[in-house]
Amino acid sequence: MDLLGGTKVTLTWERDNVGSGVWGDNTPAPVYPIVDFPDGTLVRSLAQPGVVFIVFGGAKFRVDAANTLGLNLMLAQLVDVSRVNHLASAPVDGTLLREVSDAAVYVFYGGAKFWIPDLFALDFNWDMVHIVPPGTLSNIPIVPRHGTLLKEQTTDPVYLVKSSPGQSNQLCWVTSPAVFDSSCLSWRNLRVVPDGSLNALPKGPNIS
Repeated sequence: MDLLGGTKVTLTWERDNVGSGVWGDNTPAPVYPIVDFPDGTLVRSLAQPGVVFIVFGGAKFRVDAANTLGLNLMLAQLVDVSRVNHLASAPVDGTLLREVSDAAVYVFYGGAKFWIPDLFALDFNWDMVHIVPPGTLSNIPIVPRHGTLLKEQTTDPVYLVKSSPGQSNQLCWVTSPAVFDSSCLSWRNLRVVPDGSLNALPKGPNIS
């Protein structure tokens, strides 16, 4: 099984062999990505009811004290603190965000952000962009997590992000399609980022 961005998945297998029909034609197809709250949901915890977060791509972004987005904070769901703590700090792959006070738009892959100078060049559009409170994207890393596959839009090299003891994550060039396949990587997990996005990221040893 191929996984997205190095995500760990636990599967519980079930067998229906007695004709119950539970797994029949009426079973809905899975919807991905699986997140705890839909985009735009406001949440606050029982432990800190005065702290409100807005959720996009399964990640939480704290609403600033001035409520710059002009949100109706009365709509915030009051949930157990464990559910709030469980929310990620970076959204799922393919989420598009910009801060309300900044025109820069970012796409997120493998828990990292990539600036997009031209939305339409990557088949994105402005309807896909969500706006988050000021300052909430500054702490999101620029190097993706271990296992993320990346390439730039108009160049051929494919990189696999790998972690090594005592070092930050590094981009390792997968030197050929044959090596890609022999490494049990999946082409459908390859994320395309704007040209130049990978120039400043740390590089590791080639995979050959």
